[in-house]
Amino acid sequence: MSPNPPTWSEQVVTFGPSRELVGIDTVPTHAREVPAVLILNAGILHRVGPNRLHVELARRVAARGHRALRFDLAGIGDSPARRDGRDLGDGVKADVDAAIALLKNPAGVVVFGLCAGGDNALRAAARNPAVVGAVLLDPTVFRTPGWYARRARLRAREPESWRRLGRLARDGVTRALERLRPPTGDACATGPAREEGRPEFFYTGFSTVQEVEAHLVAALARDVELYYAFTGGWSEIYNYETQLRDNHPKVDFGHRLRLRWNPDADHTYTLRRLRDALLTDLDDWLDRPAFTSPRL
Repeated sequence: MSPNPPTWSEQVVTFGPSRELVGIDTVPTHAREVPAVLILNAGILHRVGPNRLHVELARRVAARGHRALRFDLAGIGDSPARRDGRDLGDGVKADVDAAIALLKNPAGVVVFGLCAGGDNALRAAARNPAVVGAVLLDPTVFRTPGWYARRARLRAREPESWRRLGRLARDGVTRALERLRPPTGDACATGPAREEGRPEFFYTGFSTVQEVEAHLVAALARDVELYYAFTGGWSEIYNYETQLRDNHPKVDFGHRLRLRWNPDADHTYTLRRLRDALLTDLDDWLDRPAFTSPRL
């Protein structure tokens, strides 16, 4: 018996002002009046995503009737470096907006991003009226008093922690405090903490809590649906379920936030059972009335 035929097709597309951006358009055989899904690069990784996550996601949502586009920002993968003189931030914005324009979907677009891709997804959600949803996996987030309290409790149970404490004392208080400084960079690009003096090669993370908050407020004002998921691989920055809400206590997420804390998962969802759980939850989220019913 032959296997079931695929319920989607794929084609290479080039787009942008000079058709320099390269992507894979995954088109469902039987499209529905639902949002398209735009999948952004995770840091400087090629459009296939970590462990082919983006390929699997695109084909999975296309099988459920969502058109999906995964593409390379200028300077990543098959898209050549930009030659228009734009800085990194403006260039990424222009590339993402060009991809959204290519989709031209009446039901809107859900933007998906891991790590730096999550930060870029939030920026798009805050500014582009076509964006109706954003999926952010391990994006920029900031440590809270709750993070430090949990970290201290966990480390107190480890013998190595007491030896480390002695070494820190010998190093001096100033150096110890430097090691505890909250990260402001993007781990997909430069590691959990952005180092002073390092070039900003594909550093697209947010610098402050207030900057993230402004984008959240702008997105929520347009009724954008938000899906956030944090992993155990991000525990140096995020280590308990409600830390996102503690970062932004004044933001009224209402019913538009789905927040997941997956402490057993690594940053790129390497284990099959944890990846399947993530993708199944995303299936359920995309089937919400906010996406399947006409927006008024």
